[in-house]
Amino acid sequence: MTAVAETEPYLNKWTEHPANFNRRDLLTYALGIGCDEPQFIYEKNKQFAAFPTYPIVLGFKGDQQDVVNFPSKAMQRGPKKPPMRGVKVGLDGERYLEVVKPLPKKGCEVVLR
Repeated sequence: MTAVAETEPYLNKWTEHPANFNRRDLLTYALGIGCDEPQFIYEKNKQFAAFPTYPIVLGFKGDQQDVVNFPSKAMQRGPKKPPMRGVKVGLDGERYLEVVKPLPKKGCEVVLR
């Protein structure tokens, strides 16, 4: 018989986290994932923009300007996870991303919810 964790106390418990980024972060990310498109790796390109998946890493980085440990302080401030007996690791297998508004090219401060 499989034990089922009680999840109700953990659902819809959103937290808010400050995060920020700058142009250097956008360039480092694009180069780090192997991008070779000038609009993402050259800040003087007329169409310079954040790589579309960049916002996903803001939850890992938080408001730190230096290299962060894993898990970072920003990740540790997140919502509590339900206890799951016997589970030692988790796999983040899928994310959905919808670009509603492009990120500012020069960076900004945001609040993640």
